[in-house]
Formats: sequence, structure tokens, C-alpha cells
Amino acid sequence: MNLGSLLIDISQKIGKKLKFTDQTLHGALNNNWVVKDKEEKKYVLRIPKENPPQIPLIRDEYEIIGYAKNGSKYRFRTSEEQFSFTEKCFLSGIPVPRTSYSDNKAILREFIEGTTLDNFLKKTNNTSVIEDYLKTIVKAHEKGIILGDRWGPNTIVAPEKNLVEIDFDIDLTAEDAREFEIAQILSYCLLWSRNKTGAIKSIIDLVNSDKFDGFYDGCRISEFLHGHEEYFRKKEFGSIKREVENIIFCLK
Repeated sequence: MNLGSLLIDISQKIGKKLKFTDQTLHGALNNNWVVKDKEEKKYVLRIPKENPPQIPLIRDEYEIIGYAKNGSKYRFRTSEEQFSFTEKCFLSGIPVPRTSYSDNKAILREFIEGTTLDNFLKKTNNTSVIEDYLKTIVKAHEKGIILGDRWGPNTIVAPEKNLVEIDFDIDLTAEDAREFEIAQILSYCLLWSRNKTGAIKSIIDLVNSDKFDGFYDGCRISEFLHGHEEYFRKKEFGSIKREVENIIFCLK
């Protein structure tokens, strides 16, 4: 694929002359280039990788955790499906980047300045962002929206600590998808938090809230939390066994 020609074609279709910057962004399933227009506004040009090696790793991860043991419980969204999904999120009040262009080859979306959630949690003792993050996810679930693939790099902590959800490659399709998504978020927040005591308190406050009780299957979340803890331990990412046990106690 000729990137220069692609960018020219997109520029003509959106009526803005775009050029590449020196900045690129890591992506497991996509190649990402930062481009800008003549007003210096930045965008991210995302092009799906062909047969990325992470696909079987994702399958293995979900199987270890217990999400995909009984058949396919997820799928990969096309670029155009991701565009439609982000528009649905935006109209539902979920903070997401706006998309300027999308076809079956590429996505051009707004560039969000900030720090990925995992790096933010590793560097600060302030865990209030976890509360905001979880409230956003619960709000999405109440509207019937499952974001999919919620781990640290797919959430940006923008200036003023505003959270923006990015990257929606994976569509979770199981009936217990929202329980899996909550467990995924809780597990990664516990894994990355520098202030694990504060992280546990933020999580328990949500678990004990009226919004949580009766809306989620606590037993299923507990199973997924156990699965994440086992997965992290096998991959030598770190142990969150004590923290997970504290959360599961509150889910009973």
C-alpha cells in the first residue's frame, strides 16, 4: 500500500490537506500514523495489519480467562464497523474520538493528547480516575454498549484527567460480555495501580453501589477475575491474587 497516495486520497475526500508527522503509535492490530492538517490539528491514520500475530494470542488469553471456552465469543470489527460503533458511543454520551473518514482500508480519527491509562496509574497515587473510568463503563453497559478490549492502552487520560475511550477492534458477543468487560477493567486497574490500596477502595465503592448491585452477575465477574489473575501469573505480569480476593469477597 502506498501511504502517500492513500493520504492524498483521504485528503481530497475530507477536503483537508494532510501530511505525516514524525510520530507513530504502537498498535497490536493496526499500524498508526499521526498526521496533521494545515491548522496543525492532529489525526490518527489507522490501517489494519494483515494477519497480526496477536490474534491467536488474544484467543489463548480469552480461553485461559474462561471467556471463549464454549465457542467464539468475540469477533474483530472492520474499519467501517468501528466507525459506526464510535458514532453510536458518541451519541450515547461515551467519550470517544470523532472519526473524520473510514473505509474498508483505513480510519482517520481525532488524535487525543494525553497519557494511556496504564502509564497514568503506574505513576500516580491518585486513584480517582478509576472511579471515573468504571462509571463510564457502567454507563455504557446501561445503554447496552459493550466497548470491548478494555485494557490500559485503549483509554487515554487527557489533560484535566478527562478519560477518552479509543480503539474498538474487538466486539464481545457473549451474554456475559459485560461481566467479562468489568472483570477485565478491574484486573488491569489492580495490576497497574501504583496505589493498590486506593485502587481497591475505588473498586469496592462501585461494587457496593446501587448501580452495580443487581445489574451484574457477581459470580460470573468473580470467575473472570480468577481467570485474569491466573493469566497474569502464568505470563509473569505480576500477582494480584490478594487484591482479587478482596474484590471477590465484596461480590458475594
